[in-house]
Amino acid sequence: IVTEWLEGTPLSRIIADERAALDSLLAANDIDPQVLAALLTTSSGALHLMLAIDDGSLDVARSMLQASLRIDRDQRYLPSIAFNLCRFARLYAIEGKAWTATTFLSGADALLEEIGARPSWLAKMNDETRTTIHTQLGETAFADAWEQGAALTLDEVLALALEELPDA
Repeated sequence: IVTEWLEGTPLSRIIADERAALDSLLAANDIDPQVLAALLTTSSGALHLMLAIDDGSLDVARSMLQASLRIDRDQRYLPSIAFNLCRFARLYAIEGKAWTATTFLSGADALLEEIGARPSWLAKMNDETRTTIHTQLGETAFADAWEQGAALTLDEVLALALEELPDA
């Protein structure tokens, strides 16, 4: 489905390259195809987010991140879940949806604290995201949004990112 959306775009070439890489890796190595697909999808989501920011294709980035996050959730791969929640925060901050961005960033921060993962590249991205959010919300609203996000369970934050929230 995603390749149909991307047909004729620079991203369609990236997806074709990823498929070729996946086929080569599977042929050359004894790697669980589901684990390899999860790793490639996660890196693909990150790459698409960066490219989409440059060209304004944020819906494509969201779709790829959601696909990656679904795999991470199903595998319960916590580091990648945390990294992708940070990417969601960045995406929503760019869209001007600061409250939701803060929710993702807060949820990711709690998970990163729990698993003890704080890579420097992620800290840099999160600092940039936090600055963007602060500018949009102001200190008081940011603190309120952060508190609300911190109160959510991981499954609730994932449901928000995957747009699987129950109807109110």
